Amino acid sequence: VLFDPVSGTNYRVDFEINRYAPVDRIKQVCLYRTLDPTKALSTRMMDLVETVDLEADGQLDANLWQISDDFSDLSYIPFGEPLYYRIVVMREIEYADKNQQVVTDYVASEPSKILMSNLVEVTVPDAPELSYTASGSNPTLTNVSLSWDKTSHNGRYLLYKQLSSGNWEKIYEVIVRDPSVSVDLSSTSLGSGDLSVADADGNPIYHRFRVDVENTG
Repeated sequence: VLFDPVSGTNYRVDFEINRYAPVDRIKQVCLYRTLDPTKALSTRMMDLVETVDLEADGQLDANLWQISDDFSDLSYIPFGEPLYYRIVVMREIEYADKNQQVVTDYVASEPSKILMSNLVEVTVPDAPELSYTASGSNPTLTNVSLSWDKTSHNGRYLLYKQLSSGNWEKIYEVIVRDPSVSVDLSSTSLGSGDLSVADADGNPIYHRFRVDVENTG
C-alpha cells in the first residue's frame, strides 16, 4: 500500500490468507519480517511485527484474514530493500492443569513459505540542508567537509558546486542508508579539500553547493 497524504494512509505491506475451518480453532495470525535472507530460514531469527487476534479484530468469520506490516517498529521505511516475510497461525487449545483448572493456550503452526516484497518511495523527498566543517581561516579553508541529514532511505544524493559561469557541476554522488552523510571535498571530483575564501586584495570569494536527492522510485 502506497503513501496517500490525502487519506492519511501510510506505507505498509498487506497480506491476506484464506480462513481455516472452525474445527481448526485458529484464533491468531502472526507476521514475521526480516531484511536478512539468512534469517528468513527460521522465524526464531525473524522479528515478530504483528499479531492479529482474529476474534477481537472481527475477522474470525471472514473468508479472508488480513494482516499488515506498517513498519511501526522501525525508525524508517526500508525503501528499496528486499523484505522477507513468513506467516504463522496459532491454534487455541484447552487443557486441565494439575489443579484441574482449565487453561487456554496457543500452538503455532508451521511457518508459511518465505514471502518477498519491496517498497518503492513515490513521494518527492525534501532537499537536504547543507552544513560544513573546515580548518584554517582567511584566505584559505582547509579540510573542508560537507554534511547533511538523509531525507530518503536508500536515496541517491548528488552534490553540486556552482561554477563561475553560474552553471552547476556535479562533483559527487552517493547512495546511503545512514542517518547522516559527510563528504570530504578532497574525495569529490574537485580533488582538494581547500577553498579560497578571499582574493589577493582581501575581497571575499563565495562558494555555493547544493544537494539533490533521488528516491528509490
